[in-house]
Amino acid sequence: MNISDMKDRMRARKWGVFNHYLPWPGQEVPRTQAAEAWNRAGDSFDTDRLAKTLHELGTGYYFLTVMHGAEYMPVPCRSYEQLVKQPEGTVCARRDLVLDLYESLRRYDIDLCLYYNGLSPFNFSYRADCREAIFGGSVEITQENTFRKVAPMTFVPRWAEPMRELSERYGDKIKMWWLDSC
Repeated sequence: MNISDMKDRMRARKWGVFNHYLPWPGQEVPRTQAAEAWNRAGDSFDTDRLAKTLHELGTGYYFLTVMHGAEYMPVPCRSYEQLVKQPEGTVCARRDLVLDLYESLRRYDIDLCLYYNGLSPFNFSYRADCREAIFGGSVEITQENTFRKVAPMTFVPRWAEPMRELSERYGDKIKMWWLDSC
C-alpha cells in the first residue's frame, strides 16, 4: 500500500482510539513482582470486549503502544529481551496481545496500528540495568540529555531490532506504525 492509499484508508476510517498501554500508572510495583504483575495485566485484557465496544462507538482504527517510557512490552519479543539482557517473560509479556487484538478487531473491520517510541530508554522511569544493556554501559539521564548526545549510531540499529521483529511477525496485520521521537 502506498502513502496515498494509506491516507485515503485513514480518511475513510474517520477516527480511531489511541491506547497508551503502560505498566501500573500512578503506582509502584516492587521489582520482584513486576514481571508477574505485567503478565497478569496482559492476560486479563479482554480483547473481544474492547473490539465490540470500539465497534459500537464507530471506531475505524485502534493504536496500541508496544513501547513507551518503560522497559515493558505487551508482546513476546525475543530480540528486545536479548537487547536489555533480561530473561524471557520478565519485560515482555507471555501473551501476544497484538495478535489477539488483531483477531478480535478484524471481526469488526477495525484496523490495528502500533506505536513505538524511539526514546524510551531516555525516560527517567526506564530501568537503569536495561538502559545500560542497550548502551553497553552507564548513561546519565538528565533533562538536557538528548538522543544526539548518546551514540546514535550504536543506539539506533539496536533499538530498531525489536521493531523489525514485530513488523516481520505481524506484517500487513498492522495497518500503520507511529514511530515517535525518532
